[in-house]
Amino acid sequence: MGLYGTGAQDQPPKLEGKPGFDCSGLVQYAYAQAGILLPRTSEAQASFVQSLGGWATSVTQLVPGDLVFFAGSDGTIASPGHVGIYLGNDQMIQAPEAGQDVDIVTISASSAYGFAGGGPVSGPGMSAVVPPTG
Repeated sequence: MGLYGTGAQDQPPKLEGKPGFDCSGLVQYAYAQAGILLPRTSEAQASFVQSLGGWATSVTQLVPGDLVFFAGSDGTIASPGHVGIYLGNDQMIQAPEAGQDVDIVTISASSAYGFAGGGPVSGPGMSAVVPPTG
């Protein structure tokens, strides 16, 4: 299993149709399967990605494996209301709401959330965050 752009290449995680995740929990779980530790909430995930640089403000700047954030109730990225994993071709894998099945949707179909930005989980010249072994 792997995630595009994370050093654990080849395929996105096989999570489509799985129930029981909220959006940030899905992202955290999927990356953990590739050995990459991420914070639990969408707010903390957005802050983490922003701190690494490479923040994209347009879907055309995203690459598969990037996290995709959508504005929260305040209309800003400061408190993102939704997060997914970009798969390419304007598509992302997401957990729409806690208890609903994981699905793949076009980002434009998720426009009700209001695309706020996105980016990779590792910055230029650095490896993804990987837990110590042993």
